[in-house]
Amino acid sequence: MIVLLEGPDGAGKTTLAKALMLCGYRYVHMSVPRPAKDPLIYWLARFKNVPHPLVIDRMHLSEDVYGPLVRDGSALNDLDRWLLEGWLASHKAVVVLCLPPLETVLQNVALDSEATNHADEGLVRAVYSAFAEGQWSTDLPVFTYDYTGEKVTHLLRRLPFTGSLPADHEGIGSSDPRYIFVGDRHGKCRGPCGVPFVFRSACGDYLRRAIIATGLPTGTYHVLNGWLWNEDGTVRPHDILRRWRDRRFIALGRRAEEALETVGIEPVAALPHPQYWKRFFYRDLEGYSELIERAL
Repeated sequence: MIVLLEGPDGAGKTTLAKALMLCGYRYVHMSVPRPAKDPLIYWLARFKNVPHPLVIDRMHLSEDVYGPLVRDGSALNDLDRWLLEGWLASHKAVVVLCLPPLETVLQNVALDSEATNHADEGLVRAVYSAFAEGQWSTDLPVFTYDYTGEKVTHLLRRLPFTGSLPADHEGIGSSDPRYIFVGDRHGKCRGPCGVPFVFRSACGDYLRRAIIATGLPTGTYHVLNGWLWNEDGTVRPHDILRRWRDRRFIALGRRAEEALETVGIEPVAALPHPQYWKRFFYRDLEGYSELIERAL
């Protein structure tokens, strides 16, 4: 399980993180993405090998808030947000929004006025308002926490402590999906790919847009590659296919069908790979979305 702490400076995030660490959580603090143009890879490098359960102090919701206020906007594009949220969802991540009263935040920030962004009270107020008014976006479960009115033990009782997929799982989306979109394999690596994301490419974005156009709820599906690379350069069917054999599989391309055939699974539908569709029918995104709808 992953607990993502968000909220303005002076809201009690670090204190809450220390309490979670006493419960066995590993801790990772995120700073401003460097380079800012690729925050997904920056964040991934910080937490992808950290054992779970894990508490993360700030990430993409802070980018939603601070990016427009202190830079030129959020550095996350729509595809990277889909991938990041999908990976977090597969690991049963929840967001804890730390939001005590504004006056408490102002008092706490004043005690450390030399820290970054603390000297500008107007900015502190703007950040607080952005978090309080929901100027951020997530499909993950959100729990609001005010340390001035609730004990940590009470918050812990509210959090859903449930299992998730392995930390090195290569796939995104629900950890208990109804529909599973199966693709080919990573094309830019040999051996273990080192990143748990699939379809970080133009065809991946095409697939994302087509799925979103169907209106399929994010909590009902998972996207993964049908094949994983072995250390010796050979491939094997994704390890989780057998575990999920009772789900509804949608094969994206012939190689995806072969992966499912290898483990004795018959997909409910076999669609063209999004790369193929994008190459020959680029302008017909609606057509690809309709294929997905019929498969569902």
